[in-house]
Amino acid sequence: MSIKLLEHIRDELRGSGAIQNTPEFCTSWLGRSEGYIRTLRFHELEPSVEALSVCSHKLGHYADKLRGSDKDAHKTWVEGSIRDSVYGFWPMRLKRVIC
Repeated sequence: MSIKLLEHIRDELRGSGAIQNTPEFCTSWLGRSEGYIRTLRFHELEPSVEALSVCSHKLGHYADKLRGSDKDAHKTWVEGSIRDSVYGFWPMRLKRVIC
């Protein structure tokens, strides 16, 4: 499930023009190596809490910036953004790791 979430976020960011490819997403939005998602898939692992945290923080930061924009397209993107998906998912992931 978590890899699918990361892929969804990556696809949204690519669609918005914020990134161009998966290696850029892994390094810039997850704070990991270029092959991070590929490695997770190969070893059938879940993303780390740290990677999800970095991604969540960056999405929140840029969503706040876009909310302050005077362009309707920016506000619309934030309203239906992947940030909500991440914040809806994040507490469940954190609880699973802590408990």
